[in-house]
Amino acid sequence: MIQAIRGLYNEGRFEAAYAMLDQAVEKYPSDLQLGRDVGVFIYEKSVFHKFKIAVSGLAAYLPTHPKDYDAFIAHAFTSWVSGFNTECIASCERAIALKHDREIPYRILGLYYLNRQEYLYAFTSLAAGLLFCAEKEALRIFLVLAGAMLKDLPAFTFAFDGLNFTFKPTCFNAMAVETSTAHLQSTLSEAEELRLIRAEAAGCRRIVECGCLVGNHTLYFAKALRPEKIIVLDASTQSLDQTRHNFSLNPDVADVILDLRHRAISTDTGMIELLGHTVKAVVMDEEIQEPVDFLKIDVDGMEMAALEGLRLTINQYRPKIMIEVSNEFTEQFRRFLREINYEIRQQIVRGGDGNYLISPIEGWRPLPAAAGDI
Repeated sequence: MIQAIRGLYNEGRFEAAYAMLDQAVEKYPSDLQLGRDVGVFIYEKSVFHKFKIAVSGLAAYLPTHPKDYDAFIAHAFTSWVSGFNTECIASCERAIALKHDREIPYRILGLYYLNRQEYLYAFTSLAAGLLFCAEKEALRIFLVLAGAMLKDLPAFTFAFDGLNFTFKPTCFNAMAVETSTAHLQSTLSEAEELRLIRAEAAGCRRIVECGCLVGNHTLYFAKALRPEKIIVLDASTQSLDQTRHNFSLNPDVADVILDLRHRAISTDTGMIELLGHTVKAVVMDEEIQEPVDFLKIDVDGMEMAALEGLRLTINQYRPKIMIEVSNEFTEQFRRFLREINYEIRQQIVRGGDGNYLISPIEGWRPLPAAAGDI
């Protein structure tokens, strides 16, 4: 069964692959090997929305298979991302005991402690990996970050694409760690996407960014595109605070209006509890209500809600859009593009999702806005 799932997935038939995956999950109680194989598949393919399923299947399998290194790695990583702290540590330690010269368990352990802001534990875990492992490069940059956080490294400046950027490193979640390690290597996160946007979206006056993390993209937009205004929506107060702080460290963008809003993207409006905070859930069309030239959307599974809530804005202003789409929504996303007469200009697929630059199909003309619309 797992070979059939892999085949569907590799062919890009994600809806069919996930449907068969759900069928496999139902057989976990009677087929521990299938639970193991499905868990490893979910880890290898970064099927993030099914990580807790992987944790469950692997947890049932591992007690009777204490020497399955790959299963322990899959369990450690999916446990870490899913917030099962004890399970993550135990599986990392078991994987190290089985193969102490492999870098992956040391890296997962280091990332776990970085996220928890336990920087000394992160440093020692990563340093142990450097001591024992032949492959060191994947560990070295995380060790540099752990050392920087231990010393409370101040903001630092580097050049990227002929522009100077100043950032303060941070580790409040896995994506923040990834971005901070990119900055320590004098580059920006998702550099390929940013260069593509610079080439395709030059001259944008108003930008809307859904999901800012630390302001990596926000600052690039401000410096490379020189818009009048950037509206930023994010459900995380940490992301907004970090973006605001990093923006303030770059005085050359002081003339760009930065409008930061604590918002969650939804199909309905109202107050919800999310990430430990009360946040206003909004429909995009109702929240923006002004001309938009370019949108960047990275909302971790809510991308289709964002797009559905943008129909009026898309119809009237026809902005170019860079959007991250989880593979589970690929077919739904393509159907949506046909409905709004948009096309994919470029796509960059990594793991369990892809970034798509989309724009109106040439020759299409927007319909007149109805009374009460934007």
